[in-house]
Amino acid sequence: MTYRVRISVEDPERLGGVLDSIAEAKKASLTHLEWNYDDSAAQELAILRKAGERAAAKAHVLAEAVGATLGVLHSVREERESEPMSRRPATSWARRWRQCAAV
Repeated sequence: MTYRVRISVEDPERLGGVLDSIAEAKKASLTHLEWNYDDSAAQELAILRKAGERAAAKAHVLAEAVGATLGVLHSVREERESEPMSRRPATSWARRWRQCAAV
C-alpha cells in the first residue's frame, strides 16, 4: 500500500530540516519537489519565455535525434499546482510525438 503526503514549506530556512526528516524515515521517498516564485507579472513572463526557449531547444534536439524536422506548434499547456497534470501512458505520448514529428 502506498500513501502520499504533500508538504508545503513557506520558509526556505526550514526546508533542509524537512528534507532531512524525509530522508531519515524508513521506506519514505521523495518523488517530487516543486519550487514556486512570487506572482510578479514581469517575473512570470520572463520565466515563461525561458521555459519556451528551453522547450524549443529540447524539441529541436529530439527531432534531430530521430531524423525528423519540426513543423508548426500544435498546442501549449500551462499547469498550476491546482491543475494537476494528467497522467498518460508513455505509448500515447510516443504516438503523438511521431505524429507531430512527421508534419
